[in-house]
Amino acid sequence: MPLASAEIAGNLNLRGRIVTTIDLRKRLGLQVLEPDAPCMSLVTEHGQELYALLVDKVLEVVSVPTAGLAALPPNLTSSWSRFGTGVHRFSDGLMIMLDITKVLAFMPKAA
Repeated sequence: MPLASAEIAGNLNLRGRIVTTIDLRKRLGLQVLEPDAPCMSLVTEHGQELYALLVDKVLEVVSVPTAGLAALPPNLTSSWSRFGTGVHRFSDGLMIMLDITKVLAFMPKAA
């Protein structure tokens, strides 16, 4: 998209609503994959606007209680710690919880 931030991958139409698509890898400062690499769109609503976050894949959808969040580890990279709110521990690993308000902070506010 002309004049858009590098994180903006484009727009899509979802049931008649325009959705801004954001490349989450670029937003988090991760290595960008090849253009033909498989990805998925994870749609979220924030501030009455829809956003599609391009992610590598979705393994599972789970409800996580905010009371169970642990603090972010001090050795976390700055890009992750800048957008993270905490870590949820599972029996087989950790999941970093992203703050969608921080992830979308570069977007202009809707009028």
